[in-house]
Amino acid sequence: MAQSGPVSLHCALELLILFARARDKRFEAAARRWLVRLGQEQRGAEQPHTMTELQIASVTVPGLADERISRRCEGVLRALVRWVEEGEDRQVS
Repeated sequence: MAQSGPVSLHCALELLILFARARDKRFEAAARRWLVRLGQEQRGAEQPHTMTELQIASVTVPGLADERISRRCEGVLRALVRWVEEGEDRQVS
């Protein structure tokens, strides 16, 4: 499969979620890479993430592997990614 550019943060999250659901051994390494990438991404107006946003992500990502709370963690992370990709001025629905 040809790749035309870097994978979006959203697509990388969806892959991470699939790894977690499948209990794939690649989940932990992918989770670390995703968290690092999130920390490097800029949100609206070229602002870095706040410590609170990064803390939420760092607590929520491991929760993807816990089937008791995984769906809620998915929702939180998807909302965070939408906010990052669409910018601060858009409301999360």
